[in-house]
Amino acid sequence: PSVAARMLEGNIAYVRVKQFQEHSHDEVVAAAARLRAEAKGKILGVVLDLRNNPGGLVDEAVEIADEILSSGGIYTTRHRGQVIDDVKAKAGGAFADVPAGTLVNEYAASASELGAGALQDNKRTIVVGANTFSKGSVQAIIGLPGGAGLRLTIARYYTPSGHAIQGDG
Repeated sequence: PSVAARMLEGNIAYVRVKQFQEHSHDEVVAAAARLRAEAKGKILGVVLDLRNNPGGLVDEAVEIADEILSSGGIYTTRHRGQVIDDVKAKAGGAFADVPAGTLVNEYAASASELGAGALQDNKRTIVVGANTFSKGSVQAIIGLPGGAGLRLTIARYYTPSGHAIQGDG
C-alpha cells in the first residue's frame, strides 16, 4: 500500500501518501470513505502528508490533488516556452469540502511537488515544511542498443501560477 490514513483528534483526517504508484488514488478514496464513516460523516479537516514522497506516477498525484480541489489548474507542461499540456481539476472530491493542509520536506519530489503546488496555488491548502527537492522535468527514455537507455528531458512542469518546480522546489 502507498497510503496510510487515520483520524486525528478533533475529526481531522490524516492521509500520508508514501509514493504515487498504481492505485494510490483508489487507496485515498477508500481511506476517505473509511475515515468519514469513523468520523460519523463529520471530517472537519484533512492533512495531506507528502513528506519523503519521491513522486512516481503523475496521473495518480493529479487524481489525489483533485480529491481536495473542486476547480482550478493542477499543472502545465511546457516545451521551449509553449504550453503542451494544461491539466485542470474537476468539481467534487472526497476532501473538497473541508479545510486542508499539506506537509512537505526536502525529500518530497516530482509528482508530490506538483500536487502540493496545485493545492497551494489554488489557495486550497497551506503548505508546511522545508523546501522540496526541485525535480520538475518531464523525461523520456530512449532505448539504445544492448539494452541501454538514454533519459532525455523533453519538457518542464509548472504549477498553476506558472512557478517552475525544476531547480526551485
